[in-house]
Amino acid sequence: MWYDPANPAARMEFTGTGCTVCVEENIYATNPVRDAAVGLPFDTASYDVYNHGLDAGFRETDADGYAVNGVVALIGTDADPNGYVTYRVSLPANDTPLATRLLNSFTGFGQGTR
Repeated sequence: MWYDPANPAARMEFTGTGCTVCVEENIYATNPVRDAAVGLPFDTASYDVYNHGLDAGFRETDADGYAVNGVVALIGTDADPNGYVTYRVSLPANDTPLATRLLNSFTGFGQGTR
């Protein structure tokens, strides 16, 4: 996690999991989610799946008056899922273009193909 020492609510977070089973169990479920939406945070307000399902951009509920935007990116492929990573950026709503640029810089990082 990186944050502004003058304002800890302004932050950027990166988390990852190598939990292949987490992804595989969902893929083989009765109603599977076959894309990055499997890793969405519990308080996701809206999301879009893109990059052939390897990425899901999301917006969480606001925290301390700051917009929380993020990306979940699958690691691996449908045939060989290796987990997922989550990137979150929390900035004032008027800094959404900056948040978007930061998150776009991570899109496709370390991913395989479908």
